[in-house]
Amino acid sequence: MRDLAHAPLICIATMDIVEDLRLVYGFERVVAIYLDAPFEVLEQRMRARGDSEEEIDLRRKRWEQFDTEVKERCDIVVDATKNKEVLVNLLSRIILEQLYGK
Repeated sequence: MRDLAHAPLICIATMDIVEDLRLVYGFERVVAIYLDAPFEVLEQRMRARGDSEEEIDLRRKRWEQFDTEVKERCDIVVDATKNKEVLVNLLSRIILEQLYGK
């Protein structure tokens, strides 16, 4: 079994937190994964779960401002337009590869 003391860290975080973790633990241990989807897909999902127009507008503004910048700072970009099952399986494989190697 691989020594997990030196394995990549796994967490869900904003890019600011990812950058802080990279400074503390090193760039090689912190792998940033970006879930990429056009805003239209995000908006459909938000409406389906009942988010308000204000929440959707706020998310749109943040997405327009930061999408490309954040995506470029991530190590892995994943197409998040897939259904949940496919996306969870893909992310699971990515995480296992990061932890245990290929």
